Amino acid sequence: MKKHPILNLFCNEDGTHITLDGKKVNIFETRKKTGELQRRSVNFRNRSHVVAKVVCECYHGMRDSKELVPVRKDGDINNDHYTNLFWAERTAFGKKIKLSDAQKEEVIAMRKDKMKLQKIADTFQVSINTIKRTLKKHRENTTES
Repeated sequence: MKKHPILNLFCNEDGTHITLDGKKVNIFETRKKTGELQRRSVNFRNRSHVVAKVVCECYHGMRDSKELVPVRKDGDINNDHYTNLFWAERTAFGKKIKLSDAQKEEVIAMRKDKMKLQKIADTFQVSINTIKRTLKKHRENTTES
């Protein structure tokens, strides 16, 4: 068990046993519709915390900026062992997650030209969800005007 650098929280090597103020914290699993594990989280101090982040904080220290997130070396969502986790810049599958305002305008224009979402995502090296969010925000802003 390793102590968290700030909280009175202890965590074992793979995040399967977490205690806060001497009491065991329940671990909740969120699953996709397919039944595949999406994330494991714990609730304390009126917030939900991803287990991988808790393990990373306990074993590797606090992150230097909010742009850093826990990343798994082997990519296995089930493997929250501290030797498999490290802090890295926030990305979506190795891709950036934000577009500049100019890029957002390009995305909108490309979609108006009936270009497929995946092709647009590949063009800007972002996830398809980033493209979907950009288009959704654009639709919401045009309906409000």
